[in-house]
Amino acid sequence: MIDSNRQKKLNKIDKLFKKLDKKLNQIIRQCAIAKREVRSADRNQELEAEVSRLKKILEQAEQLTSAPTTTKPDLFTLRFAHSQNPSYRAAGGGNC
Repeated sequence: MIDSNRQKKLNKIDKLFKKLDKKLNQIIRQCAIAKREVRSADRNQELEAEVSRLKKILEQAEQLTSAPTTTKPDLFTLRFAHSQNPSYRAAGGGNC
């Protein structure tokens, strides 16, 4: 049979192991929470970059849609541009 002093020591060691086990489980839970928070922060950063990229695309699209449309060139501009065409000039045309 185990004497009482030895039993007391074993009980004390058992209590210490239980405390250690509790602390270890607490640390494991905290690490898991921290890991999720880091993943969440990384995902948020990725989403912010994507939002920024999409905003730039939207701004470009708005600039394109709000740009004034070109008006039709007048007849003089068309004739002048045509007269500057090298093949037209080689054929003896043009007013220059």
